[in-house]
Amino acid sequence: MTLPTEIAVLRDVIERFERLGLEYMLTGSLALSYYAEPRMTRDLDFVVALSAADAPMIEHVRKHTPYRLHEFERRRAITVAGVRVWIVSKEDLMISKLDWARDSRSEVQLRDVRTWPPRGTIAPTWTIGSSSSDSRTSGRKLMKGDTTPAAARIMRERWLALRPERRLVLAARMFDSARALVLSSFPEGLPEEDLKTRLCARLYGEDLSQRYNAALRSSVRGDAAP
Repeated sequence: MTLPTEIAVLRDVIERFERLGLEYMLTGSLALSYYAEPRMTRDLDFVVALSAADAPMIEHVRKHTPYRLHEFERRRAITVAGVRVWIVSKEDLMISKLDWARDSRSEVQLRDVRTWPPRGTIAPTWTIGSSSSDSRTSGRKLMKGDTTPAAARIMRERWLALRPERRLVLAARMFDSARALVLSSFPEGLPEEDLKTRLCARLYGEDLSQRYNAALRSSVRGDAAP
């Protein structure tokens, strides 16, 4: 059976890290699917341990704090599709999600935390922001879909009954399903360049900078690297 695109990319990136002798851990929403109810994600998130010698090739360091160093020490090894993967610990991933939600005002991050299967119960009425004077966030509830509570409970139970490795692979397949749906909406016979740039725009929208979009179009055309 063909591996999901995100798992194939995961294996490729890990092989490159190992060839370079770089320590890493998988984090973000794909890691979430190992511990909790999964959702589709469009990218893979890694934390990589770098040395001072690596500094010239790094534009921005996000997680260089004492806590983040301890977080890296607590990573654990799992096996996905026959490959050993270092992954963030469950507790540290939850903290990261909450930290990101606080900084970005992201309801998606809080919704991820609500999917967790804790020993107790996380209240379903979390809001973004802690100050009642903040009119932008005060009282805003997490987003809700049109799925009935009973159906959502059954889905959640079935997801959590799966082995964590299987859940992660199925989460990765969600991206391939989304990609196929987007491709089916395009006119037939589009040139490859147009097809790929349209696909990228539909999947990532304004998340990509103009510089990256220009580099993508250049790569699709096969232009020589600058």
